Amino acid sequence: MLPLKFFAPGYIWPQVPFLTRLFLLFLCIVGVYTLYSCSRIVFRLRSLKNKHTGEESRSTQRSLFVLQQRATDLRQLHLFTFFLFALCFLLQVPTAFSILVHSNRPLLSIIFDNLAIYIAYAADVFFVLLVLHSAQWFVSIRISSVTLRFNAPRIDNQE
Repeated sequence: MLPLKFFAPGYIWPQVPFLTRLFLLFLCIVGVYTLYSCSRIVFRLRSLKNKHTGEESRSTQRSLFVLQQRATDLRQLHLFTFFLFALCFLLQVPTAFSILVHSNRPLLSIIFDNLAIYIAYAADVFFVLLVLHSAQWFVSIRISSVTLRFNAPRIDNQE
């Protein structure tokens, strides 16, 4: 088991390559955008729950459709982020095997230390992706329940 210090972002940041740092900045932007979008969707759903008249039913169904589309777009953004992470991670793993240090430490020890940094980085990214996906999933469930309440047509993704 890796020591907890490996999972601290302050420990990982100075030791990862530039491409990994760029991805981490992108992940932060995706995280902020996801939390912002999820909160907007939830607030919009709360305002839709108060509408009950027949004339507003059409606009409510349209609003629910738009919110479903936004949740679907978030899901696609998270999938893109996951694939981008996989690409960046797999491009960086071979650098763990390039040893330019003259040291009296065993070669495998240096390689395992380098790999430990990448594994800790991957664990941190997977945790953030899990939190973002959970937030999007929660919002999708809320949209589905409000859609069922208003008997509005629901979008079923066949992904």
